Amino acid sequence: MNETIHPARTGIAFLMAITLSGCATQLGYDFNDAYAQQIKPGETTKAEIRSRLGRPAIVSRVGEEDIWTYAYYKGGGPGAVMRNLFGQRTLVNPTGEQQKRLVVTFKGDSVKDATFKQELPPPDPLEQPYR
Repeated sequence: MNETIHPARTGIAFLMAITLSGCATQLGYDFNDAYAQQIKPGETTKAEIRSRLGRPAIVSRVGEEDIWTYAYYKGGGPGAVMRNLFGQRTLVNPTGEQQKRLVVTFKGDSVKDATFKQELPPPDPLEQPYR
């Protein structure tokens, strides 16, 4: 049995695919990265971090240490993923992609270690200090 593909239906499906590829994606809670970079081991407490950054996305415990992870991603949806797959990154960030993570390790009620990392947008190589 032969079926023909209706051109109008094909066109509508194609337009829907293009429209959906532009949808933005957001995961996690956008936390204050300026504060995240100011966390001081031995000084900052759990209560301070909770009041400034809210509830962490992941809470775990290893031995006597509590580990809180804050994570946030905002991207341009499937279209941005396809651009990245095909190596079409630019120095500017036209889709507003952003990805960052903060991992805080506590010993008791105070911070033992804190690691903040902003992965997207990638750092501008022209703003890096010369070594």
